[in-house]
Amino acid sequence: MSIRNTYPTIRPSLNLDFARSRKLDPRITFSRTTTGTYMDSDGLIKVASADEARFDHKYEDGNIVSLGLLVEESRSNLITYSEQFDNAAWGTSPSYTVGIDSTTAPDGTTSAEKLIRNTTNIQAQIYRNITDTSTNTTYTLSCFCKSAEWSKIGLREGVSTGYWATFDLSVGEKIDNGAGTTSTITPYPNGWYRISMTLTTTSTQTSYGVRIIPLPDSYTSGTPYVNQSGNDVDGLYLWGAQLEQGAFPTSYIPRPDTSTATRNPDSVSMTGDNFSDWYNPTEGTIVLDCTPVYDNSSNQYRRLVSIHNNSGAQTDVIQFIQAEATNQVLSAVWDGASPQSGFGKVVPSGTRHKVAFAVKENNMNASYDGDIGTDDTSATLPVMTEMDIGSYTQFSSTRATAHYNSLRYYPTRLTNTQLQTLTK
Repeated sequence: MSIRNTYPTIRPSLNLDFARSRKLDPRITFSRTTTGTYMDSDGLIKVASADEARFDHKYEDGNIVSLGLLVEESRSNLITYSEQFDNAAWGTSPSYTVGIDSTTAPDGTTSAEKLIRNTTNIQAQIYRNITDTSTNTTYTLSCFCKSAEWSKIGLREGVSTGYWATFDLSVGEKIDNGAGTTSTITPYPNGWYRISMTLTTTSTQTSYGVRIIPLPDSYTSGTPYVNQSGNDVDGLYLWGAQLEQGAFPTSYIPRPDTSTATRNPDSVSMTGDNFSDWYNPTEGTIVLDCTPVYDNSSNQYRRLVSIHNNSGAQTDVIQFIQAEATNQVLSAVWDGASPQSGFGKVVPSGTRHKVAFAVKENNMNASYDGDIGTDDTSATLPVMTEMDIGSYTQFSSTRATAHYNSLRYYPTRLTNTQLQTLTK
């Protein structure tokens, strides 16, 4: 059977194509009480003002690719002077020379600084000790880096755990990881990469030792604490360091001084007539194309999309949920305090997926990336009054972090075959 014959003939009553349009439907209410950063279509990191939606992009195979609407939870950057590596808040051991405003940074300004190694042959690093951290807590350290004469670099936590990760900027790859550490390297235009390292502090650790370590070409694996020497000229470029509480890096939060630097959460909703104009209270199908990011070890349930009546915790809601403890995306209906229908699939963090959820009295099912569930023939459908993207009004603190490529709603219960077609 051809895809044409299995594709819905009915048009969606709601069609939010964020990645293509790169704008908000006027029926959406959006808010964020602080600024936030994102990669624009020109590949540069830009700052969105408060209450301005962010349409993010990635750099892939030499192209700038639209990711759609960026919705994030709240995070704070714990590193002051996050771009001023020459500031006295940063220490060096032994001394490095910091070339101030040496080259163009990922935001297009000439603000990136060159870290230059001297001739002493010894272990060396640039460092900070961050004291406003907690025990048994997960943190992610990240920094934008670009090779110059040197191309290898390491991150290390130096106060208690000694966890570390190393990277090769010449090929854009991770080299090695210490035990208990996860790491990422993400490409940006003009030879820049954002490297990150995630770990959990110990039961007695009350501070975090930020260590950034340029590495010689001879480094191949193991701890980044190796002897090295330079020539007072060669080095590599740094910009935008960030330490945040959480299991993955979020968008960069500039902190140019000692003032608090927090990005508050994004809030996206449709209510009143802006909701009822497209919603069918007796049956419908939600189709979501998104890339969720979450902490697989957490017990949080974060709502990617929730259609509800704002009446309570799990009461009267149709939702796509990140079940982080089981590494799944779930679709579920609650009528009153009782779960009526639930479908789920393991969905790794940071990967794009298409999911569809069809709801109707005694006739519900879901499809994930072309896989179909089992029909639920005994579920009831509650009355709904609004939709949230990335949160649920009653649990605004457990917000999702995701890129939303598109969100569609069909005012009918599509067939199982159609669900599969829409999610392949």
